[in-house]
Amino acid sequence: MKRILLYGVLAALTFSACSKNDEPAALSQGGDIILGISTGKIGSRADIQAESTTETRVDILDILIYDKEGALVYNERFETNGADQGRIILNKKRTDFDKNVAYWVYLIANSTYDEAKLKTDAATLANLKLLTQTDPLIHMTGNPEIKDDVPQHFLMDAVAYTGEQEPDAPSPVILRNDNDSDNTELMATLRRAAAKFRVTVKAGINDKGELLDFYNHDNAGFYVRNMPYKTYVVDASDIKSLNAELRTPTKHNGSSYFKWTDAAEGSGQPDEIVMTGYLYAHDWSDPATPLNEQPRLVVNIPLKKPNPEYNPDEEGSEEEEFIIVTNNWYQIPISREKLFERNHFYEVRAEVKIEGAVEESKPLPIGPIDYSVVEWGTQDFEIGGDDEAPHFLVLNTDEMEMYNIDSDETTLHFASSSDVTVEVMEAWFINKMGLRRSVSQDIFNQITATPDKTLSGNITIKSPIPVNNTIRYIRLKVTNQDTDKELEVIVAQYPLTYITNIRGWYSYRSDLGNGKTNSYEYLQDIPADRVEQVITEQLSADERSVTANDGSGFQSRVATSYNEVTGQAELRYYRWRGTGWGNNEPPYSLNVDRNASSDHKNGRMYHVRIMASSGEYTLGRPRLTNGVTDSGEDNAKIVSPSFMIASQLGVTSAISDKSVAEGHCKAYVEVYQVRDANGRPTGETKALSGWRLPTKAEVAIILDVQDYKNNAEGGAGDDFAIDLVMKGDNYWSANGRVNRDDPYGSPTGRSANIRCIRDAFDTEL
Repeated sequence: MKRILLYGVLAALTFSACSKNDEPAALSQGGDIILGISTGKIGSRADIQAESTTETRVDILDILIYDKEGALVYNERFETNGADQGRIILNKKRTDFDKNVAYWVYLIANSTYDEAKLKTDAATLANLKLLTQTDPLIHMTGNPEIKDDVPQHFLMDAVAYTGEQEPDAPSPVILRNDNDSDNTELMATLRRAAAKFRVTVKAGINDKGELLDFYNHDNAGFYVRNMPYKTYVVDASDIKSLNAELRTPTKHNGSSYFKWTDAAEGSGQPDEIVMTGYLYAHDWSDPATPLNEQPRLVVNIPLKKPNPEYNPDEEGSEEEEFIIVTNNWYQIPISREKLFERNHFYEVRAEVKIEGAVEESKPLPIGPIDYSVVEWGTQDFEIGGDDEAPHFLVLNTDEMEMYNIDSDETTLHFASSSDVTVEVMEAWFINKMGLRRSVSQDIFNQITATPDKTLSGNITIKSPIPVNNTIRYIRLKVTNQDTDKELEVIVAQYPLTYITNIRGWYSYRSDLGNGKTNSYEYLQDIPADRVEQVITEQLSADERSVTANDGSGFQSRVATSYNEVTGQAELRYYRWRGTGWGNNEPPYSLNVDRNASSDHKNGRMYHVRIMASSGEYTLGRPRLTNGVTDSGEDNAKIVSPSFMIASQLGVTSAISDKSVAEGHCKAYVEVYQVRDANGRPTGETKALSGWRLPTKAEVAIILDVQDYKNNAEGGAGDDFAIDLVMKGDNYWSANGRVNRDDPYGSPTGRSANIRCIRDAFDTEL
């Protein structure tokens, strides 16, 4: 079960809306077109908290409806008045539109167009897709210290859809069905035309081993050289086709858009600067793009460094103790992919290890640089609202897998409104008897989970690869500073070969009687008179006792009295005994007899999965001939990448005839009870057939994985993934006998035991 979270769901129309006469939208009386809250998924990457309500505010919302020919047939503008309605009802009724005809419904929020000009310039859908908007101060949107000409909200757009799930691609919608008294309810998910960036620069160690010392001087600040400030109004055109309009604004160094953090004196911790801004979509990936069209952040970071001529012991010295370098310029690429996309958040972390350039026109590049890009701001838009931005903590999944790796730095993503902490709570595996076992303390001490030191990023998980062929499970707890949330993640770590197991319930052979009426489950708890109707006097005693008479020594078994502490069970024979004349005549009753063997206490089937071939075998599905494993030499080295091993419910005598072994596996059936997550039977059972003799290489694999040499996880015998399922000296393979101690050598003796396997690509254990 893997579950992807719907981060904060962009409730595009959770707003305060009103009609043109400033009266709140009325309650629907039927026949209305209603725009409501979107609950659709807009991305599987983590969302980023808004810097302020600027990022989530809608003051003006235009609705434009186009017919199938692309002509504008209706437009309406809504302005907020603070009344929270939670939905918009259009002034135009459903009856004004054609029945069962699809229309395109576009929404544009916070456009700089006045209503009349928008109606004129967007008279067709083709024209709408060509409309552009320019905002020379887009980078400072919402900045409280720069009021004049700075946008206070973001241009956004959406295409309405029906249902709760947003479609993968926009499509027209039916506004009027055959029943005119119905309402038409639409959803819409607004996304911003702008992109957001946050660049964090911290002081590093120079080549002299000294930590650079940032100095908060009035000359500090940043700007984006070649900043894109023109955009399409709706997200419907290729940004490469947009005639790029770029400008270089003046330097900025105030407010929350330029945060300067001074480390404590003598702490040895680096200073840090966080720069935030916005810009419009732009693509400069074409190699032919001139250098002067490539946006990049330019920052001046004044430095304080010791004055080599300062002598505190020299009397009368007038030299200052420090030299302040007021011009120290750097340049930082904001996007690694040479692309800014609409409604995406670009986060960059860089480290300064050298002094910058004195000349502003020749800023020096810095590094190393770490980039991340996610869809930006999948949280509620609040129209007309100015509430404080929410506190949150989200993860992209609550379950993840690691396949034959000891470190994963990319799978688990988080977004948070404050610093994140991750704690490894426990680690465990399921052993050969189906019992949960904690990993050793030595293994546990090597497991770590470390979040990036940002408000959005990845959690790096490190854990040594399991060596006992089990899946290791790791439970993580993720918290942050300003919420009460405790999110849990379960990590499943897989070795190259891993083994799971399941309880078998009973066994039989399909060639005994008619197979079904001789099975334990079929006759269990059925009254004697019903049994008499099913099993007649004509059945032989062998069939009644469900015992094979082909020389295999097989007799059907049932697992009873499972011990929840040890995982062991009593494996007993079952049969039907006559209760009539001489106890050999009908009616018959089900009888569970003595223990099959005191050595056989494990009724579990093992499922072996292998991810890679080796020099001794090749992964593949072994060839079958007439329902049995082919004995060809080429087939002997083939190993199924996913096979099950029959439990001790299928134990037979050691036999000298391979054809008997093949026939036994071909007819063998083992049944298990389907269980829920808590291990309780659901009432459903599954009968597994299709068993076969293993190839020679598959026998060698089983002998290898059951060996004690794999005991490195915990130290006790019950920490293996698989029990000693092959205890005999020799076992039958499709290619002849295989000796347990020398599987690739010559077998000894004339007889061998049977252990059936089956390919398992459709069985969940």
